[in-house]
Amino acid sequence: MTEYSIWWTIGGFACLIALGLAVVAPGFILGFSLSRKSNQKLNVERAEREKYQQSIRDNDGVMAPGVILAAKVLRSWGGGKNRSPDGHVMEYEIEITPENGLPFRIKTNEEFLGGSYTSVFNEMISEHGRKVWAVYDPKDPTRAYLSHYDENHYEGTLNYRRGIFNKLTEGNEELKKTGEQAEAIITGVDDLNLPYPLKKGRAMHLYFDVMPIAGTVFRAEANVLIGDVAVEKYSVGKTVYIRFDRLNPQRAVLDSERNKSIQ
Repeated sequence: MTEYSIWWTIGGFACLIALGLAVVAPGFILGFSLSRKSNQKLNVERAEREKYQQSIRDNDGVMAPGVILAAKVLRSWGGGKNRSPDGHVMEYEIEITPENGLPFRIKTNEEFLGGSYTSVFNEMISEHGRKVWAVYDPKDPTRAYLSHYDENHYEGTLNYRRGIFNKLTEGNEELKKTGEQAEAIITGVDDLNLPYPLKKGRAMHLYFDVMPIAGTVFRAEANVLIGDVAVEKYSVGKTVYIRFDRLNPQRAVLDSERNKSIQ
């Protein structure tokens, strides 16, 4: 084969590869774009759902047992080895039984993630009759959401309480930067029996006698996460560094950076 024919053959293969890419690439690009848009929509829905659930907790949401009456699949996504969906958006109909009052029914849209299931058309019949716990707005019981399955009640209750506590600590990080520095004596510690295993800490409510740089001693309180290894460090009688809100001096937070020097 001459040098000319070799280059001609190579050029032909290159053209075929380029043509193949020109045909296939748009499909990959379109698929990636659709997948990204789907993920974005899912994330927006999750954020809206969390905001809705938080609004119920803010209204002194009540947790009560219930049972699933219907579970309609609204949308599915994903796919594993057998191309079966690995995630669903569901419409649940739940009968809730409050501690003091008559049972009532609500509908709520939630995600179903993982686990085995049986479905007939768009109805997930394996969910029918499952015992669950829901949280409803006592001022408007039609506003409710599915919190967790009955078999997960212990951890589900902790997660519910963490949601309430997290709301109480909003703004703590900002206060650590902008609050007025002071020393304080810890006068009381409420262990809320609320562990945060992933953060290796636990929720605490602290009481202080604050000694500002200028002014008289006053009392303040703080909702904080304390590391498991630092519980003794923040016990009653210890002197620590805090930062307090100038506009609301009774609200304080531990000054984490300065407290690193305390043994």
